[in-house]
Amino acid sequence: MSLKLKKWVAIINPNAGKVAVQSEWIHIQQAFAKYGVVAVFVFTEEAGQAIPMTKELIREGYRNIAVIGGDGTLNEVVNGVMLSNVDPKEITLAVIPNGTGNDWARHWGIDIENYENAVALLVNGDVCSIDIGKCTYMIEGRPGERYFLNTAGMGFEVKVLQKTDKVKRMLKGHSRIYGLSVLYNAMFTRSHNMTLAYNGNTVTKKIFSFNVGNGRYSGGGFAQNPTASATDGCLDVMIMSELSLKKVFLGIKYLFTSRLLKHPSVKSIRTEKLVVSAAEKPYVEVDGVVIPSSCPVTFSVASQVINFVVPQNSSKK
Repeated sequence: MSLKLKKWVAIINPNAGKVAVQSEWIHIQQAFAKYGVVAVFVFTEEAGQAIPMTKELIREGYRNIAVIGGDGTLNEVVNGVMLSNVDPKEITLAVIPNGTGNDWARHWGIDIENYENAVALLVNGDVCSIDIGKCTYMIEGRPGERYFLNTAGMGFEVKVLQKTDKVKRMLKGHSRIYGLSVLYNAMFTRSHNMTLAYNGNTVTKKIFSFNVGNGRYSGGGFAQNPTASATDGCLDVMIMSELSLKKVFLGIKYLFTSRLLKHPSVKSIRTEKLVVSAAEKPYVEVDGVVIPSSCPVTFSVASQVINFVVPQNSSKK
């Protein structure tokens, strides 16, 4: 079916991003009207609500879901899709970005500054079948799982996110908070022993941080896995080994200048599965959500399982 003929349900996080949706609501409605997009609008009221909301909307028969919010809301909707009782290949997702980082939209080149251009994709965009990452772990002695669209990781970036979350609400979700948190935590985070298994190899060493990428960006535009593809059936993994203080600050310089993979302590791999069987600090982050997990932690990928609306000629990213 042509995108022009699809009826959408839009899940809106009214508190996402630097500018609350309430103040932009009239402009969003005008954009939907301008392009003749038929949609039902529903609002979340608290964190985590978009997961059961998505499951219920799918049960009611909706198959085309637009997210007006950020990467966190988008992650909840993806988990709702994956935990629903329908084949996820029946679902088409889209995003009108209004988050703090908007890194999934940035990966695809979706306009993160202009609602109208993002809404226009619901009519004239391409539909791409994309990969979905999955993280399984133990939590309080029970197995847990969380799907991810963009990135996941352990180590330093968990510390950065924990500090970021403490001050984000005070500053209305400004994307610069992540960069400031990187600088602050670089002085206090230490490497920890981890055992990683991937591509038939098992390695035990001190790890400062690693990032698992289905998408390329995190933290509002930092390219930790700049060659990641969301359509190749693999995950890109940036692994940063133990660092001296001098190399920590060199890493920050490389991160802020999109050259992280050139750092002497960084290794980049591509794999379908990564298992962390032991870690001194096993907390994991999944699309920015920090989970108090314990090992074993497994990151895997399902190839091309959900349809996503993207700009024309960008479907190979």
